[in-house]
Amino acid sequence: MDCATYIQQSRQIYKHLCDEESRKIFEYRIMYSITQDNYYVKKMIKTSVQKYLGGETLLKFVDSQRPRYLFGAGYYSSVFLQMWPDNVLAVLDNDSSKWGGTFQGLNILSPQSADFSIHPIFFVTPMKFHQQIKNQLIDMGVLQEDIVDVGAIWEEIHSRQYFDLPKLSHSINEVFADVGSYDGRTSEEFLKWSDGRYKHIYCFEPVQSNITVIKKKFARHENEGLFTLIDKCAGDSKGKICMNMSGNMAGTLYTQEENVWLPTTTLDEELAGKGVTFISMDIEGMELAALKGAENIISKERPQLAISIYHKPEDIFEIPSLLLSYHDDFKFYLRHYFLGWCDTVLYAL
Repeated sequence: MDCATYIQQSRQIYKHLCDEESRKIFEYRIMYSITQDNYYVKKMIKTSVQKYLGGETLLKFVDSQRPRYLFGAGYYSSVFLQMWPDNVLAVLDNDSSKWGGTFQGLNILSPQSADFSIHPIFFVTPMKFHQQIKNQLIDMGVLQEDIVDVGAIWEEIHSRQYFDLPKLSHSINEVFADVGSYDGRTSEEFLKWSDGRYKHIYCFEPVQSNITVIKKKFARHENEGLFTLIDKCAGDSKGKICMNMSGNMAGTLYTQEENVWLPTTTLDEELAGKGVTFISMDIEGMELAALKGAENIISKERPQLAISIYHKPEDIFEIPSLLLSYHDDFKFYLRHYFLGWCDTVLYAL
């Protein structure tokens, strides 16, 4: 698609964005899609993160010139370093097997090796055990105001993704489609959001290791006739697709040469006549295809939509434009739910 088409789509989409936060995120997401410059990711993060518990504290310190340590040589520290690599002295970790090694070019030290004389900031990045680590640092003499509990911020943001928009409506007859369920955590958050008042949950998840976890979590709901697991990928047609089946949080589509085949289906095929009221979707770049395969449901039943819109640079243009072809009066909201480039969600109401 040429630039002129994207410009035309952008102008059309912009008219349907219903608040200033959405308009800012839209502009920054477009610029990131064009440039791949993390400057625009930072702008998205700063637009959104201040709403969350501890968000203002994070923003206060990430751009400061004070030296800092990251606590936790893991995934979330790597994401943090992509955005804010400056003034980091080292990475601390409780795992003694990591001491003396490196992480993203930084030395990994024991917590006791931290230099307190320079009055550093401590960023606690793991989502798991973040409170225990924070207490550990306080016991070591670190001032509470010098600890930024990034893990708590991650935790809160993840818990609110797909459901924190005040404009979302709820009824006791809610029929929820969790498309790309991973381990069922989004459906768990749906149960909290709905306060247990709903009609049915449909989970789409093709990876067997995830299916095992989901079926255990929702065994009672399934026995009560309130839950259905569909062990297929959502797409624009029935067939098969190649995919990485590692079972991690971000399954990845591969070329045919990978020879890992999973069945595909459409939402129209699986959910016709089910009265779907709410669809969330995060399926690693297949969102546009899955929405094409949900044309009848979206056109006729008008469910609320919370769609990931970050996997491909063109998603920010093509996904809202497709939805507007189904209903030209959609109201759009954009929210960003990560301290990195991913997890931008389009709400269509």
